[in-house]
Amino acid sequence: MQNFINKTILTCVGIFTTTVFLLMVLFYYQEFLFQSPLRNTVVLVIALILISVVGYGLMRIRTDDEHVNRIVLFSLIIFFMTVALIWISLVPKTQISDYGNFWLRLYHYHIGDPLYQTDNDYFSKYAYQTGFMYYAFLISKIFGYNIFAIQFLNVIYQGLTLLFTYLLVDKIFDNIKMARLSVLLLMIDLDWFALNAETN
Repeated sequence: MQNFINKTILTCVGIFTTTVFLLMVLFYYQEFLFQSPLRNTVVLVIALILISVVGYGLMRIRTDDEHVNRIVLFSLIIFFMTVALIWISLVPKTQISDYGNFWLRLYHYHIGDPLYQTDNDYFSKYAYQTGFMYYAFLISKIFGYNIFAIQFLNVIYQGLTLLFTYLLVDKIFDNIKMARLSVLLLMIDLDWFALNAETN
């Protein structure tokens, strides 16, 4: 029964990741490829080759030594967090769209103030943001009204997410190689990665 459940989960994950990958390629094709076709095609091919080589390398590293497994895992997480910290130091700090609305309100917010004035206000439409508003308020009280504090904590949370992904996949499938590949796939999810620069 456990074998059937494992194969079913793997099939679902395979379908999901393949769909996400194809949608990413389609988005890349529609939005970026033709802006500079030669350069963007080369970048895409190099990225796919690099990911394949890293994935193959992770599969080839021995899994029977717990010490080696920890070194591989924490090397991946430290590499991810280093790149993420460089990323948040380079991107503009100005928050736009919903994130800008959220960040500007945080500056003027005081505990006890109503979060929204009308039924069509941001927080009345997106009530799930209320808890995060309080979290961001506490962070701003501890570290000051500084977007870097939230961005830095986002990177910490993403590193912990990679750790828990590894532990969860290893627990479910009892397969270190699959756990490593899961961490790699999450690391290269650019949408998830880029959100560390936002107030979320």
